[in-house]
Amino acid sequence: RMRTGIAISGIAHNNSLINANITNTGSEIIGDFKHTDVLVYDNDLSDYRIYPYIAGEPVNPSSWGIENRYGEFIHPYELDPGETYRIRINSDGNSPHWFQITTANGVYASAFI
Repeated sequence: RMRTGIAISGIAHNNSLINANITNTGSEIIGDFKHTDVLVYDNDLSDYRIYPYIAGEPVNPSSWGIENRYGEFIHPYELDPGETYRIRINSDGNSPHWFQITTANGVYASAFI
């Protein structure tokens, strides 16, 4: 967990779809997205749901994925220190209120929508 950091910015949503930028603010590469979870609280559902990572842009509900890697060419599909990815979360409900992204080693960031 040391030297790992993540920040959320640029949040937008349209009904069940949430888009946000995640930036690696630490000094370690973040790359184990299969074991990175997104937790969403939705006002429609009145509970928290965990969404797994789906490689590519998620199309199905109940998942999240990387929508844009912003022209990355060093360490493809790994979020290097200082890099930003645009993620897309497909929530089960239509009124997402809060979400948290937790990396494989337990470092997390959260934001209200």
